[in-house]
Amino acid sequence: MAVRKSASATTKEKLMSNPTNMKVIDPSTDPTESSGAASAHQPDVSRRDLVASILGAAAAGAALPELSACLANSDESAYSEEEFGTLIKAFIPGTSVRWVVRWVNRYDIVASNSLRVIKGSGTATGRNVAIARGRASVGDGGQGVFIWHHGVTTGHDGATIIVPDSPNNTGRWIRLYERALNVKWFGAKGDGIADDSASIQAAINATPSGSGSVYLPGGTYRIGSPLLITDDGSSNGKRAIQLFGSGARGGGSIVTYLLWSNPASLEPMLKLYSSYCVIEGIHFLVAEGSHTVAGIDVDKNPTGAIYWGSHTLKNLQFTGNVGSGALMDYGLRISHTAVSNVENLIVDTCNFHSQSAACVKIGFSYNAKHHVFKSCGFGQSPIGIEQLNGSFQCHDCDFSHLSDSALVINVPLDNTIIQNSQSEGCNRLLRTVATRFASPVVFISGRFDITSMNADGRFIYCPMGGPLTIIGCAFESYVAPGAADFRIAVGHAWSSSEGTTFISIGNTFPNTTPYELLPGTKCHFYSLGNMMAAVDTKMIPDLIGNGVWDPNQGGGLRLGQALSLPARVITAAATLGVADCVVQVNASSGAFTLQLPTASVGSGTDGRMYIVKKIDGSGNTVTVQAAAGNTLEAPATSYQLTTMNKYISIVSTGQGNWMIVGAN
Repeated sequence: MAVRKSASATTKEKLMSNPTNMKVIDPSTDPTESSGAASAHQPDVSRRDLVASILGAAAAGAALPELSACLANSDESAYSEEEFGTLIKAFIPGTSVRWVVRWVNRYDIVASNSLRVIKGSGTATGRNVAIARGRASVGDGGQGVFIWHHGVTTGHDGATIIVPDSPNNTGRWIRLYERALNVKWFGAKGDGIADDSASIQAAINATPSGSGSVYLPGGTYRIGSPLLITDDGSSNGKRAIQLFGSGARGGGSIVTYLLWSNPASLEPMLKLYSSYCVIEGIHFLVAEGSHTVAGIDVDKNPTGAIYWGSHTLKNLQFTGNVGSGALMDYGLRISHTAVSNVENLIVDTCNFHSQSAACVKIGFSYNAKHHVFKSCGFGQSPIGIEQLNGSFQCHDCDFSHLSDSALVINVPLDNTIIQNSQSEGCNRLLRTVATRFASPVVFISGRFDITSMNADGRFIYCPMGGPLTIIGCAFESYVAPGAADFRIAVGHAWSSSEGTTFISIGNTFPNTTPYELLPGTKCHFYSLGNMMAAVDTKMIPDLIGNGVWDPNQGGGLRLGQALSLPARVITAAATLGVADCVVQVNASSGAFTLQLPTASVGSGTDGRMYIVKKIDGSGNTVTVQAAAGNTLEAPATSYQLTTMNKYISIVSTGQGNWMIVGAN
């Protein structure tokens, strides 16, 4: 039988530097093969074909250049039996022993957990090699190269460690592989029909903790029970496990689908109760009529270690389909059981679509914090990210067509940062729901489409939140009607609080009144360098300071009106309102009274400031008059401007009194 030699003399010399008496035995004449396995025999096989089978059966990354060169060389000059044996030995490291290479079509696991076709035939001084072309049938993904280890009596997983049929042969068949375990070695079909739960779990269970990898080739893996990667703190705990597929986007055989098929269970598809794991390249789906609580559930092990987290989730897709009854409540659920220290998840280039509750839910633990979402998409669901506790960051993310809000924030723990992200078709960008306070939230350099915002106009709604900081963001509308209603509604009503803080710097707004103080709340407000997109595109005057503003017709005061308008000129009796700040009075036509609004408790006028200046040279007096029951620098109730350039600067205490803070 001719075997092509390697491409260079140097390679051959390297291979032959330590020759050994190794034989390659024709499988059709192998006396150790039982008659019951005759169907597995192949015709006389050339050594070149044998090399090709090894390269095809083994992991691609494990092939030595010398073996590939032997296959590729067009020179038909043959190696000797010993030379070829040495070549195989270079690929399958071992001692200088006789090698028996046999070719079998398949290895079937039977009820006795033994092999039907591969049988141990080694001796105390030898090792055998078997090349299987499949697990149950040729080409089913279970193919591989196995080495006989004589004297090994422990271990059996039905895929990488195999117990032989023959009771007279003490040893194990050990699969030759590098890096990842393939779920098809454990019997997974990936055909969308068979339940592959047990096979995939067996592959996970076979990994060594701290270094194990499990590969799901392209296909649809139907599962009816959750997959579990858990660390109980013992030496057998599964940590730092990699579970990866061939990709989550595309179509056909290039995508790895994990399909939940269980209409009666609300379990998660994957329970990730461990640390330092990597999940990559898988599309999580739900079958019609089935319901899962989450694609991936990140939480604690009920017993064991005190730290969970630091996982990387990369290139994943999570898809439900509410219309067809394929329900996925959450794509990713974090810290549902209120355990501490579920931290530091990195979610990179993942897409969440059509979840029935929220794309992502960050749960009850106060230490469910420091999670980072990078280049992710959240869409076609009620909520993008719902945070009950903890903190997270989003960088370069997209929020689209979310019927409730892109973000829902509850209890504080560190900053929530949204940077270089965008939204489109969302009802709201942010809604806070805490009973007392919510996490500090920072938006930096975002583009947010307000076309589909809620009818109340409150695209950002923080009734109990803050501090809220918005820097360098553009709020845009592609539909002109409704843009005037846009506003950022803020405030804090907790009785013992000084109010929330709102900082707005360098933003672009679609209207001239983008700010609203919610009724009965307080806010410290800072505005600098913002543009309002009116017809003539004006700059909102800078404002740095504190203030408490009152409701306006039930909708709250839009601070841009109250504190950012040019000076107003008044020539007749009038009552000052929320649209006034700097007032110039002209009494050339006759004396008149300027009425102040009520400044009683609960009126919402706390901190309101007016500057009133007389600009005419007539002798007519303008009287600034407090409302009934109020005072103007108690016990007085009025102040008179009698000459040109006389002014008064007053601030409401909200307690029935206006204080004079400046006058001449």
